Amino acid sequence: MKILVFIAVLFFALTGITCGGSSDGVAPTLTPSPTEVSTFATYTNESHGFSLLYPSDWFIDEEACLTCGGPLVAIKAPNTCGNLTTQFEIKKDEQVETNDVEGYFDYKKGDILLGLMDYTPISEKRLIADGKDAIQHEFTYTSFFEQTVYVIALILLDNDTGWYMYCACAESCSSECEAVFDTMAGSFNLIE
Repeated sequence: MKILVFIAVLFFALTGITCGGSSDGVAPTLTPSPTEVSTFATYTNESHGFSLLYPSDWFIDEEACLTCGGPLVAIKAPNTCGNLTTQFEIKKDEQVETNDVEGYFDYKKGDILLGLMDYTPISEKRLIADGKDAIQHEFTYTSFFEQTVYVIALILLDNDTGWYMYCACAESCSSECEAVFDTMAGSFNLIE
């Protein structure tokens, strides 16, 4: 048993892996993997000032209920997985009344909890996205159809504009959702 503990400690020491982020106290930067980017296309929304990479076989829905407070864009997988269509959405809040990402995260989390049954947080971690402080939040909830939905979200604040992007899918498809989210959110870029 002591040998196994020694091997595990040696592995973590040699690879630099730590629990809870980087060992130097700096939040890790969310970036897309170069091997994944080759199957992605670029989506640019000049009217709202952002761009990102998305899977080239997914389709873009820019009419995803903008008039009812819905997302600026919903980018949807071509097929269902676990009886749900995996999708990535971006929302934007202007004139946010907080000046730090934690305050905006608390506001969005309260917003999220209003309409969800069986909300179960999985993780929260600080990151840097597009040079801005951000928080990545993973959770599950139960849909109206009694299916467990997995969500991975990124919350960031740019001056007084809050950005909330997330990928939602059936819990059984969470690994696909995570891989797509890492590239899409990691490539998110604010443009002038």
